[in-house]
Amino acid sequence: MQSVTSILLVTKTRHAAAESTAVSVARWLEAHGVASSTVSAAHPARELADRARAADVVLILGGDGTFVGVGRKLAGIDVPLLGINFGQVGFLTELSADDWQPGLERLLAGKMITRTCVLLAWELLRDGKTVAEGHAANDVVVGRGAIARVLPVRVFVDGEDMGLVRSDGVIVSTPLGSSGYALSAHGPLVHPDVRALTLTPISPFFKSFPPMTLPVEARIRLETAAPDGSLTVDGQEGLPLCAGDVVRVRSLEAGLRVLSRTTGTYYRRLRERGFIQTDEPTERP
Repeated sequence: MQSVTSILLVTKTRHAAAESTAVSVARWLEAHGVASSTVSAAHPARELADRARAADVVLILGGDGTFVGVGRKLAGIDVPLLGINFGQVGFLTELSADDWQPGLERLLAGKMITRTCVLLAWELLRDGKTVAEGHAANDVVVGRGAIARVLPVRVFVDGEDMGLVRSDGVIVSTPLGSSGYALSAHGPLVHPDVRALTLTPISPFFKSFPPMTLPVEARIRLETAAPDGSLTVDGQEGLPLCAGDVVRVRSLEAGLRVLSRTTGTYYRRLRERGFIQTDEPTERP
């Protein structure tokens, strides 16, 4: 990537350790000739995007949830993201909160890899009109409401009727999101470099289809006749659904640019975070 002269620091909202570390990072960057500014992850999306456009890198100090939330706000912004982990899992955040300096040294030396990850664009239609729309870095879920009963969802992929799925809901996921809710619903793990979407029913009742990996160009349409469903985006934003609502999901042409130290960290992270349970790995030439 190009030389880094300016970095935007985005901190987890009301998180003292992240805010304190941001001060230390800003001082370190200044000593290395790099300008920086700091904002909260709660900053409005439009203002955050404007600040990001003026930077070479966005450094996110928080957990995976903060990383995903910021990524969703910056959908379509051609600036790479890098994370310092202050969460529990830290699957998406590349650097350690206790040892971030070596990672930033690699960044300034141009030794990091940039991945372009899939983002989703979603649209909610009611009576044929768009009433809400947005983006997702992990997943879009059409699920049941407060009452624990089966939710009927008719699923279409590229106009093909996949049938009426009676389940707790249906998940449309990116490769980044495949290690989250979709995995808990027995969906496949998908490498973040793979250009694909996954479609996963949640606890389906009787007839359904297995979790599917679809081409990234697939257009997905979810229709529900139930009066009490819900639309959830990245597990962070939610909207109630009415009978007859339609949710359309597709990939966004401009993906999310994410910085990584090496190509092999994904598999190591799967082992370290417990996604893969194996004996100690054997080194091979």
